[in-house]
Amino acid sequence: LSEKLDSTQSGLKTVEAELFGYRTRVNELKTRLSKDRRTLPSTENQYRDQLTERNTLLLTIHQYMDKV
Repeated sequence: LSEKLDSTQSGLKTVEAELFGYRTRVNELKTRLSKDRRTLPSTENQYRDQLTERNTLLLTIHQYMDKV
């Protein structure tokens, strides 16, 4: 009976250590998600600005080629 108790307690410690690791990982992922949610609007705006600049340059090139 004592051996079974020791074995169970050892298994419990292993599971608790795993659980701690998983909780730590969840907290890290929550932090990253929060950061990504804050930076996403800025990244989207930067993408739109770059796309607008590209389109403006293409339009300028097209208009120049029409004149030539």
